[in-house]
Amino acid sequence: DRGVPNCREQAAVGARALLRQRRHAARVERSRALVEERVPPLRACAGASRFGRERRGGHGEAGYGHRRHARLRAFGAHRTLLQREQAIDIYRHEYWAPIRGDELPPPLAMVVFDAAVLPGVGWASGALQHVLRVREDHVIGPDTLSAARHTGWRTVVAFTRARYAEFSRQVELTPAKAKFIDGWHLRTLRLLREATLVGGA
Repeated sequence: DRGVPNCREQAAVGARALLRQRRHAARVERSRALVEERVPPLRACAGASRFGRERRGGHGEAGYGHRRHARLRAFGAHRTLLQREQAIDIYRHEYWAPIRGDELPPPLAMVVFDAAVLPGVGWASGALQHVLRVREDHVIGPDTLSAARHTGWRTVVAFTRARYAEFSRQVELTPAKAKFIDGWHLRTLRLLREATLVGGA
């Protein structure tokens, strides 16, 4: 009966497709969880040192996105506690959504997301398009996503290299930022290591 092998083949194809979907969903979920882990409770801290936060290369108590975002600055001005859920919502809508993190391969989403916070969404989007060799309009759309899905670790490493160089370029343009460079570079390299863990999910 020719129908039996066909049914079995279709079932096998369906099973493989389902397995791929489950693996992708697990990687996306882990990536999103890591995004949330990168947003600690943010407290308004009038005496906090911006130098201290940026030199550590981490979000710090107020986050290195704090001074860049109007909603976060407003919380600081009133000396109130910014709840973790609110902080996650801000980071997800202002940084994760514009780079379409849920649609990028998880390791790439991690490094692009962090770069969206610093140096910024526009730079991160343009840099990703540059390493993918697609049109650089600084808006991640279907062409960028399609190219990203067909790349591997070379793109993650190339993007990390570009971000590392961008921080050095900023210091050359504004020498006063030199006090932050070690933290920025360390953060960039640590994130690459974290991305390798996401890729191994």
